[in-house]
Amino acid sequence: IATSDDMCICAKKPLDTNGFEVAGIKGILDLEFGSFCRVSKSGLLSLLERLALFVGAYDDSAINLHFTENALEVSSLSSSGIESIEYKEAKDAVDMPVKINVNRLIAQIKAYTSDTVDIYYGQKKFLKLSDGKLTQIIAYML
Repeated sequence: IATSDDMCICAKKPLDTNGFEVAGIKGILDLEFGSFCRVSKSGLLSLLERLALFVGAYDDSAINLHFTENALEVSSLSSSGIESIEYKEAKDAVDMPVKINVNRLIAQIKAYTSDTVDIYYGQKKFLKLSDGKLTQIIAYML
C-alpha cells in the first residue's frame, strides 16, 4: 500500500488494521460517495485508450470525466476527442465533472478481472472503483 497526496491509493481485502496509514485508507474506503454507476470494463478501456491518443505530457495526461444522468462522457482537456459510455446500471446519478490522469485510470481498470467496473463518485477529491473483489481509489487532478 502506497500513500501520497498526489498519487492514487490502492488497497485490497483483507486490510491490516494496524497503523495510521491503513486506518486512513479504510476511512476513505468507508466514505459515502453519494452516486454510483456500473460500466463495461472493455468498453471503458477501449474508450480511454482511444482518447489517450489525444492527451499528451503537456496536459499532465489529464482527461475530463463528466458523469451525467445516463452516461459517462470522457474528453481530452482541449475537447479534441469526446466520447461517452452508457451506464449498465446507476444509482443517484448526478451531473459531476472531474479531471483524472488517463494513464493511471487505465492501469487501475486493467487490474480488474470482472466484465464491469463500479464507479462511486460524489466526493470532492476522489473516485472509488470496484469490481467486487478489488477496490481502488483514484484522486482527482486539480
